[in-house]
Amino acid sequence: MTFDDRLDPPQGDEGTSRFGSEAARIAMTDDAVLALLRQHFANIDGMYLCPTIPGKQEFAARSTHAAQLPSCERVLALFDDTLFGLGDEGFVVTARRVCWKNRRGRPGVVAWQDCNPDQLYVDRQNLVFGDKAIEFTCDDSVARACEAAFHVLAFSAAAVTLVSHVTQLVRASDRPTYQPSAALNSDVLTRGAAFHESCMVQSSESFTCWRCQTALPQSSPRCRHCSAWPSPHGWQRAG
Repeated sequence: MTFDDRLDPPQGDEGTSRFGSEAARIAMTDDAVLALLRQHFANIDGMYLCPTIPGKQEFAARSTHAAQLPSCERVLALFDDTLFGLGDEGFVVTARRVCWKNRRGRPGVVAWQDCNPDQLYVDRQNLVFGDKAIEFTCDDSVARACEAAFHVLAFSAAAVTLVSHVTQLVRASDRPTYQPSAALNSDVLTRGAAFHESCMVQSSESFTCWRCQTALPQSSPRCRHCSAWPSPHGWQRAG
């Protein structure tokens, strides 16, 4: 069976991952994430935790993941999977994402908020993220430690994202909308109608026929009473 044939995560009795939906959630801050990583990654060869990450390895890792790892994010853990400590293969963890580079492959990244904890599992020496995987050259102890820690981070980020989304919806629903009162609407309509009527009266009654003095609009082609045509200067102004 090939690796691609084993992309479905192992399921529990109720269709959940082996950690269950009751996995502990933490605040997605640098300090809280670092404390979690120290619990799971202590005494692992090749694993470095902040603030004791060697500058050489961190520089190499940031160079490898320059397109995916913002320079403002603090690297909390670095696993160097190279033979000579070059630091350009393995993975780095921040409070927002995990970036990795396999021995034969391009750099990869998964944000914790986009990581589905139910699709996170160990397959031999690989840690699978849905259709992606971190491939380790050592035994599966690193992958097992990552599975446990990353599962908590994925659940925690999902909870933070949900709370943020609900908060935005609540704020949007609380925004006041302008609703003019019925009295204001009635007053505006009444004034508008009166102004329109006065304009029509002014327009229609300001001129008279030069022959019979019948009031008529300035634009009338002929007098409606005596059928007179307007003079070369138009109808005479009333008054």
